[in-house]
Amino acid sequence: MFAPVKDTFLYFAYGSNLLKKRIHINNPSAEFIGIGRLDNHLLDFMKYSDHWRGTSATIVPIQDSHVWGAVWRVQNKDMPSLDWQEGVDTNWYFPKTVDIVTLDGETVQCRTYQQTVNPPPRKEDELLPEDRLPSSTYLECILKGAEECFLPKEYVLKLKKIPHNGQKASPKMIEKLSMIIHMNNPTAEFVSIGRLDNHRLDFIGYSKFWGGPTATPVPTANAHIWGVIWRLHIDNIASLDDQEGVDKNIYYVKHAEIITPYIGKLMCRIYEHTVIPLPRGDNDEIPIEFWPSWTYKEVILLGAEEHNLPEYYIENLKNIKHNGEQGCFYMACLLKQYAKAKPCECKPTIKILRKPLKLDLKQLRTK
Repeated sequence: MFAPVKDTFLYFAYGSNLLKKRIHINNPSAEFIGIGRLDNHLLDFMKYSDHWRGTSATIVPIQDSHVWGAVWRVQNKDMPSLDWQEGVDTNWYFPKTVDIVTLDGETVQCRTYQQTVNPPPRKEDELLPEDRLPSSTYLECILKGAEECFLPKEYVLKLKKIPHNGQKASPKMIEKLSMIIHMNNPTAEFVSIGRLDNHRLDFIGYSKFWGGPTATPVPTANAHIWGVIWRLHIDNIASLDDQEGVDKNIYYVKHAEIITPYIGKLMCRIYEHTVIPLPRGDNDEIPIEFWPSWTYKEVILLGAEEHNLPEYYIENLKNIKHNGEQGCFYMACLLKQYAKAKPCECKPTIKILRKPLKLDLKQLRTK
């Protein structure tokens, strides 16, 4: 399992990248291999992050302590993206190679990251000082990732005892994480994939955040949409409604019968745009002015592939044309296409060659 594979390297994650969906935003090739233990190191928190609104995790060499984490196999081409995420270029972390002990007792070498400034020494059972507490958002990422990777229960209990500073991450960081349903709706539990019959997938409106129209189901005979069914706690309805812009009259709530492959039909809450696109056949091309942004389409594709939607449907999604924009979605540069280019808060700082950069709707209509 941990054997070397050509053009890849092993990465040991102990912080927010324990969470599968978090690491896949920046490094889509990351493959979970297993868990491992870094001996003679202590998990600590030091540098304050304005984005997280709290300190971020680091490892500190300390005898007789250990840190559990996830071992990911990552393609070599994604190393610059991982370095950028860890702030190697800004001297936030530095990479180093460490020996990780697996559950089978095997020792493997992994790349990991340590902050360039070590915190003052403290004992393993000593509480963090108030000025070095992580935010609740950051700690939630670590805890969810630890549970998702099945780190040892005793270690997870230790993580749960780490206090936080009561702060949520900045709005910009929350926007970065908005594609992860569990960040906005922490009780979300995957149930099944499903099919909404007599509806087609379409795009309408314009989102400045996404840089293009957003998706909506449209009642259409003999058409269907594949998607994912989540089970959420009733307390998260308000959060989900807010995410979908119900209060801003962007989407409205409706209930629909969804057909699943194995558990029959389920009645589900879905969201439909308050503005309905013009009628078109299920196989007709989407009008130019309603092409979604590259970012928005990419997020849909990543989710479809992650949940193994039918191959023919994924191919249909891939055939949807996009407008070449990435909007203000900061993490878009890190999905796949822009791993080597450092973005600013909204747009790339340099001109990245991509076609089309912008659509000349008038010119395209005349062709």
